[in-house]
Amino acid sequence: MQFRSTADAPALVADLAAKGVDYVVMGSLGFSSTTDYLLPAINQFPDKFEQVLRTREPETILFRFLPQYGYTGDWEGGQRSGYGRYLWKSGTRYEGSWVANLREGKGVLYLPSGHKIEGGWKADQKEGQAIVYNPDGSPEEIVIYKSDSIIHVRKYSTSTDGHHPDLQ
Repeated sequence: MQFRSTADAPALVADLAAKGVDYVVMGSLGFSSTTDYLLPAINQFPDKFEQVLRTREPETILFRFLPQYGYTGDWEGGQRSGYGRYLWKSGTRYEGSWVANLREGKGVLYLPSGHKIEGGWKADQKEGQAIVYNPDGSPEEIVIYKSDSIIHVRKYSTSTDGHHPDLQ
């Protein structure tokens, strides 16, 4: 199977995913253009490519293609910007706003435990008020962050009219 010859790394990754590619080969055994097109995609999306074999003579590298991991979303000037999703191999997932490759603005962090943290981000760190939800989806606590450090935690509670007094 031949991959799309493009210097546009997101387009190449999307093409590989659409074709159901499981492995890619880069080096002397493949076409000489594989390094021109595949290497930039591997560098831009390192979590989507896992090296499984490397030979020296001829210089050849086999990668497992894992399209579900890493970043999927909007790009601007070769950087993650706009709305996007990032999935780590640990199972942790972030969905929300990105600016210049960093989480910035509103977003949700989903943890492998089933908990989620919904709040603000600044320069890739949790910032300001966030609500932590239990695996069943019920709000558990309100956390105040400053530069990814917890400043204050309090239990989430609602008033009799169903509104949270701290979020008014």
